[in-house]
Amino acid sequence: MFKIIVFATAMPIALIVGLELSNGFDAALWAFTSTAPYLFLIMFVLFLLAYLLLALLYGGAGLLSGSRQMLYSDFSKVKKIRIQKKKHVLYLDAPFNHNQIYVEQVDFDTVSAYIIAKCPQAKVKG
Repeated sequence: MFKIIVFATAMPIALIVGLELSNGFDAALWAFTSTAPYLFLIMFVLFLLAYLLLALLYGGAGLLSGSRQMLYSDFSKVKKIRIQKKKHVLYLDAPFNHNQIYVEQVDFDTVSAYIIAKCPQAKVKG
């Protein structure tokens, strides 16, 4: 998010400094130092408000939860399985694909054994 704010702030600042260069380097430097902090603050507040509005529209769960509801993992491409039994979560790591599988405590051993059997190339941790 920081990179986007800097880029969005750099364009108006570059325009202001470019216009002030006709009045001399000192005027351009003063224009930069006097406008950059305010523009950065304004852009930060605008991005923060946009994030909060989107989070509210997605039910307060955050932006990542609204991006997709389901993710497919090809078991033959899974390289690593991390098991966290206390949290009832299996983490499947494949190239360009990271998935989390949440399992009820009653079914955890059965589901984890099934997934481990279906992922022959995976290293199991946990």
